Amino acid sequence: MLVLVVFSKNDVFLYFSLGSEFLALISTDDSARIWNINEGDEKIECCQFSKDGTKLFLFYTVQKGDKVVAAVWDISTWNRIKHKRLLKKPASVMSISLDGKYLAL
Repeated sequence: MLVLVVFSKNDVFLYFSLGSEFLALISTDDSARIWNINEGDEKIECCQFSKDGTKLFLFYTVQKGDKVVAAVWDISTWNRIKHKRLLKKPASVMSISLDGKYLAL
């Protein structure tokens, strides 16, 4: 399971249930979300933010079942910019060029 939390002008609070089965995210903007920890079947392999300081991009690879995908998200809008299905092998190393144009796995 991937839980990605972006802290903005609203305060955000994370809470685990007593049995650590659920994770709740509660924000002062009156939004909330609850995840069942045991149901997640996605395995994050690698994750990096852009390095140049001007682009708010998140690069990551995720394995879900037998599918492995690399994706880039613009975290200022939470729009997925691009994704590509990879070979069935999971990624173990990730490097991103300083300008964010190239991703090496």
